[in-house]
Amino acid sequence: LQPDTYSIHAPSWIYPSEDSVTVNPGESMVIKLNAVPEAEGEAVFRIAVTSANSGEIREIPANILVRECRDVVVWASPSSIISCENLPVNFTVSIKNKGTVEDTFNLETNLGILEVSKVTLEPDETRHLTLSIDTTGLKGNKTITVSATNGVISDSVRMRLQLKNCYAASIVAVPEKIETCPCMDADVDIVIKNEGQLSDTYTLTFNNIPRTITLQPGTSKTLKFTIPVDCKTPEGVKEMTATLQSDHILLSKKIEMNVESKEKCY
Repeated sequence: LQPDTYSIHAPSWIYPSEDSVTVNPGESMVIKLNAVPEAEGEAVFRIAVTSANSGEIREIPANILVRECRDVVVWASPSSIISCENLPVNFTVSIKNKGTVEDTFNLETNLGILEVSKVTLEPDETRHLTLSIDTTGLKGNKTITVSATNGVISDSVRMRLQLKNCYAASIVAVPEKIETCPCMDADVDIVIKNEGQLSDTYTLTFNNIPRTITLQPGTSKTLKFTIPVDCKTPEGVKEMTATLQSDHILLSKKIEMNVESKEKCY
């Protein structure tokens, strides 16, 4: 009928709040056990209590059901973008903590820049981040992957980026074949049309004469050229080239000029 001191022994992944306790006769004491299990599922273990007075050892069987309390899900909006080359593109990437505890996730992407590289989220909390992509120099189709991990669990999302050349133009000559005579001027209209989706500035060079214009998508402009034909120009077909150039395109158009003989002309 005297106080006794009891030593508490547990597996290495069980941490008692006290290694030993002294209990008076007729009284009881509660100690807490903190568990850090190594795997999911049912874990069976024993707690050993040793009396200092008698040396008696009693083992208490126990079990704990272990489940993963951490989870994360990642998604993006939109999941696919079709864009013009050399224009900035943004995706919205969302990260949700689907676990039951606060968690910190490291973020990685194979293309572009996220607002942050790490997020800390409460259970059920979602964070929406902007993924910015500079498409300068990129061409064709790209697959972008963004992943979130805490070192144990992870999730990722894939987005598709399709890049296309949005600059296009056409050249039409009226007439396509010029009929003229020596000592006469020949007139030709060259129609330039912006066939692309973006505004562009073009320089058309024909007969060593450059003209610069800016066209909005879907619009066209006719440039008139007069070609002086020398009186000594021999009869026959002369091939001339109209060149259209911008920062994004380079086109050329062959234009024939047929000079008749003086006998036919006069």
